[in-house]
Amino acid sequence: MRILKEVLSSEATNRKIHLAITTDVQDASLPHVLSLVDRRLSVQHALATQVRLVEPLREIQQQEGTVDFLAPDLRHVIDNADSIKREYEEQPRRLSFLHGLVHDTYVSKWQLKGYPSVSRERLEELTAILNNYNLEVLISFFQEPIR
Repeated sequence: MRILKEVLSSEATNRKIHLAITTDVQDASLPHVLSLVDRRLSVQHALATQVRLVEPLREIQQQEGTVDFLAPDLRHVIDNADSIKREYEEQPRRLSFLHGLVHDTYVSKWQLKGYPSVSRERLEELTAILNNYNLEVLISFFQEPIR
């Protein structure tokens, strides 16, 4: 929506046309928008976590000779390490793309509400929330008033 507003304003300015655009951001729509990317974010975070676990688990396997004592989900990671790494390498930028999408949605929300920018601190908070992804925490952050 923000991009459409910018394009229309730019074209109106180029043609010397006075154009007034008002937007009404429905805060109730944001949880729905975030829920649409939730599954993809969850999958990508889980995959990234599994990739980070592969090498430490391989070290444990080498030192102990077995991984039978590990939890089933950790054994799954070690048993499927090659396919997990391959899947992650096939889509290396997907997680950062999804983070960027959420980031842009947050910035757009406030710009459409008339705020010219969002503080660096708020964006850092958003990045921290995305790095420790939890949908409920993210929705709560989106619903907080800007500081």
